[in-house]
Amino acid sequence: MKVLDDLQVKKEDLEVFEGSQWPGMPWRYRTPELVQRALDHTTAIGTASDIYQFGTVFYELLTGFNPQGQPDKVTDPIHLDVRDIRGDQGQKLDSIIRAMLAEQPADRPDANFCLGRLNQIHKGYCESLFGVTGQYV
Repeated sequence: MKVLDDLQVKKEDLEVFEGSQWPGMPWRYRTPELVQRALDHTTAIGTASDIYQFGTVFYELLTGFNPQGQPDKVTDPIHLDVRDIRGDQGQKLDSIIRAMLAEQPADRPDANFCLGRLNQIHKGYCESLFGVTGQYV
């Protein structure tokens, strides 16, 4: 972490990094390849890891629930508890999020697919609101 000369860094500002072996990898947002890299120090980390983390964060934003169980250490296996998302677009959201959280990086969709699919889901949601309110929100 780079500290700028004119900034006063307080201890509580650094607490975001507690519970992480490396900054940028909070334990409850790990990916299978980050766990493997912590074990072997050689596993490559690619954009599929970002997709996995986005899926975790997005699921938590939608549900208020982090699907990863609390590990005791960074190298513990990831245990997911992904519950169905309710609502008009719930099944479609479930499908894309479960794909993002695939165990194997090669099984996860790329960012372009995710963005396209999420745009379709958003459009469907807006259309369902229009059917109720007569307005696009």
